Amino acid sequence: MQPITNRPSPLRFALSCCSIASLTASLFAAEVTIDLTTKRYLSDVSELDRAKYFNIHTTWDTRRLEGEWREWAEDMNINFGRGFWGPYGEHKTGVPYPSEDDAKTAGAAAIANSRNASKYPYRTRRNVRTQHPRDAFKLDDDFAAAGEWAANYFKYYFDDESRPEFFEPMNEPFVHADEFGTNDQVKVREQMAQLFAEVGKAMHAKNVPTKVVGYSSAWPSMEKWDFDHWETRMKMFMDIAGEHMDAFATHLYDGINVQGQDSQRSGNNSRAILDLIETYSFQKWGIVKPHAITEYGGIEDGYPDAYSPEKSAQSLRSINHIIFELFNRQDRLEISIPFITGFAEWYLAAPNFHPYTPALWRPVPEEIQVTKDNEGNITSFTVGSFQLTEKARFYELWQDVRGKRAFVSSDNPDVQVDTFVDGDTAYVCLNNLDDEIEHTISLSILKSVDDFESVRIKQLEIYDLEAPDYSDETSNTAPGSITLSPHGTAVLAYKYSAPIRFEKKVTVKEYHPNSYLQPISTNQAITFEFDGLEIDEGTASLRMGIGRPHSRSKKPTITLNGNALTVPDNYAGYDQTGRDDFFGVIEIPVPYNTLIQGTNTLVARFPDTVGHVSSMILKVNTLGDYDPTLNLGIADKSGQLEVQAQGPEGLRVKIESSNDLETWEPRAIGHISDGKFTHSAESDSKFFRSSDAGPREEVPHPQSANLLYATLISQRSQILLEYTHEIDNPAQEAAALEIIIDSQPVTIDSIGRQEDDPQTILITLPAQVESGKEIRLSYTPTLKTSDGGDIVPISDWPIPNPIIVDGNRIKASSNHDGERGNGSGWTVDGDASKVSASSTVVREGDHSINITFPAGSSLINLRNEGGTFNIQGGETLSFTAHHRAANMSGGDSYQTELSIYDADSHQVLNGKRAWKRTDTDTWNTTEAEYTFTSGEAGTYYLGFRIYASANEGNLTYDLHIDGLRAEAVDP
Repeated sequence: MQPITNRPSPLRFALSCCSIASLTASLFAAEVTIDLTTKRYLSDVSELDRAKYFNIHTTWDTRRLEGEWREWAEDMNINFGRGFWGPYGEHKTGVPYPSEDDAKTAGAAAIANSRNASKYPYRTRRNVRTQHPRDAFKLDDDFAAAGEWAANYFKYYFDDESRPEFFEPMNEPFVHADEFGTNDQVKVREQMAQLFAEVGKAMHAKNVPTKVVGYSSAWPSMEKWDFDHWETRMKMFMDIAGEHMDAFATHLYDGINVQGQDSQRSGNNSRAILDLIETYSFQKWGIVKPHAITEYGGIEDGYPDAYSPEKSAQSLRSINHIIFELFNRQDRLEISIPFITGFAEWYLAAPNFHPYTPALWRPVPEEIQVTKDNEGNITSFTVGSFQLTEKARFYELWQDVRGKRAFVSSDNPDVQVDTFVDGDTAYVCLNNLDDEIEHTISLSILKSVDDFESVRIKQLEIYDLEAPDYSDETSNTAPGSITLSPHGTAVLAYKYSAPIRFEKKVTVKEYHPNSYLQPISTNQAITFEFDGLEIDEGTASLRMGIGRPHSRSKKPTITLNGNALTVPDNYAGYDQTGRDDFFGVIEIPVPYNTLIQGTNTLVARFPDTVGHVSSMILKVNTLGDYDPTLNLGIADKSGQLEVQAQGPEGLRVKIESSNDLETWEPRAIGHISDGKFTHSAESDSKFFRSSDAGPREEVPHPQSANLLYATLISQRSQILLEYTHEIDNPAQEAAALEIIIDSQPVTIDSIGRQEDDPQTILITLPAQVESGKEIRLSYTPTLKTSDGGDIVPISDWPIPNPIIVDGNRIKASSNHDGERGNGSGWTVDGDASKVSASSTVVREGDHSINITFPAGSSLINLRNEGGTFNIQGGETLSFTAHHRAANMSGGDSYQTELSIYDADSHQVLNGKRAWKRTDTDTWNTTEAEYTFTSGEAGTYYLGFRIYASANEGNLTYDLHIDGLRAEAVDP
């Protein structure tokens, strides 16, 4: 591997003992306040969803993305974003389009070919497919037929695990409206919108789980021609196709992207663009449809063709500016893709083998071999190895950032900030939007320094004519301030000796008014009404979007409910002087006491005429207590244990082993930072306790079937036991409970049903549970199967249990005397007719599946449809599988892939896949830990795909499944 070279760069931060007053006058000061004890929600979203942000503009099957480079991408936690191919590349001739039967036949062959590809194990649904307008659009086409074909293509040409999540029918279509043989570009744009609409209609009608996004505006200068650009482009598109779009696609670039002025979208301009789209969405449908930012970045200009570090790094300043803006829109963002491409080998020959500027990799110049004819024309060339470009700095900078949002604020709109908490680490992210001014940022962190251990500071500084400075240093002293040069970015990872505990929460909610895009006239009142405000305690601000000439005022007089607001002189980013008009958002502080419950009235008056107020959005940050509730219980008749969050967050749970019931597994594992919870019990003789800070520990296990063990840090007085089977008498259930706090039994004060949920038992303790106390709940219920029989411990079950091969389905049987038990519910498809299989239930809760593969290549899908678990969002689950293959000869290999399936659609959940490929016959382990977002709430089950390549056949494959585990056990 040839990495990019680090330039030595001193860290630009000051330790706590340094005073801001000592800084030179050339530096501008800003203050950032971080409260790590207050969790921040965007609507109901707190966890950073990396798959929405850290992507490459290429596909998972791109050439050369293998070996060391795939390992590098995985190490950087990078996802794949976008590629050019689709139904209109598959069929280019227009009407007549292939029939549905044709699509089924050709699609089956396409799936088979795809599965045989070497990169198929790396597939992901998390990508966008798009096409060039010249391939997709034909003037006066039968757009309904074109849409039908697109839906059939995505339905039949992919299996459920490779089908792209997004389809963008055309890339940047409107800037190509002059390429279709007519001067009537209005007609072309409207027909293009019709194609988008018909694709969306057909996809939804056929229930194809691919989201349709558009129109991917390349030139979103919506204020042009007194907002006629908005009226004839984006608004027209939303009017014609918006109802059928799953998200609105926009491309945001600093510089000139195909058409338009050389301008900076970063900062206030990109905010105005996105706010206008959101506002019109709310006006039209009463909801804010999400965004899909399928390209964004910066256009490098003025540099020679040859590669240079400074040229490669230029777009990173824009990417970092824009990603901070997108962080604040995660609750209404489907995906964002920085325009950083893969190897881009298609580009190399034209510019004398200089790399494509947006590329993440470039060829090693000394390893390019070129063949030319007698006239000096290139007839062929080969490229040896590749190396990283400076684009890699973006992924290195953000490699580790994850977690839940914490409260953070900046007193300077040019200093962008965000903070994420992950266990004992807080990531404080800072960015300087200014293009000329250094900012020295004072860091005020509301967190005790007693448990501070270290801080790792990554910093990226980008210059016009010099290679970028990238530094990565660790200090044992927390900095009191940090200096960012123009366009500089820093990520500070604060490490503490214990998990960071949330005590408060702040919820961000945005309110849209009943009007938008209002013309400005001298001293004329422009009125906006915001309905349905809910107020309590917190802060607020107003985002005012305006488009008008630079000579006109940006400071109207504004009153909210009769109270005057002060419009600041400063706003995020530059003043747009290189553009014909100003189009941007100015954020205005709103004193919280000016808000009223219900309808709020805002009146704006400008001192001069011309332009429009494009949007007004009222952002309210409501502060509240953070007090999660512990919710435990039996999930269903199978004996599954449910640990799920009730309220904003659940307890952090680690699962060490299963107990004496075959199917006991956690159905949800929640993350919080203010408590620990450990579940235990392996058969009747062992009880394992774990903590984040220490090793696995075996302790005596009382003779009860099920035992829960927790250390509570925040105070609680109630414990919930939830059931999904009928409860005959809650009082009888109380007899099965024993609660011990700090080794002392506690009398249960009361037990009863919750009024809003008759299947939940509410147990009330006589007093608050004090912070730091250990609580142990021992519960020995009487569980019944569907036929009324008792569930017997697995040790009493007959083993081995046979797997019954029935056609192409393998059913695992776990019956006791042919009646009792819940059956593990494994099914199989794929090449099942080729193989013989048997199953043994081993140990407590584990399964062993044995498959014999014939000669050739085989693919088996194993899905535990009978072993579902519920997810509410925010949980993390761990899985472990052990596997080996006997009778392997030279050239034999197999791959085991562990996945999470949606119980309703039977599709693999995005990003929930792990694999292990091997050509040895030793035991191998595939482990996976998945964090579920709030948008992934649902019911799931575990599944495996096994790929085998056997030269001589009779390759015997053994799979041991440990279920949900935090720690591997040698089988």
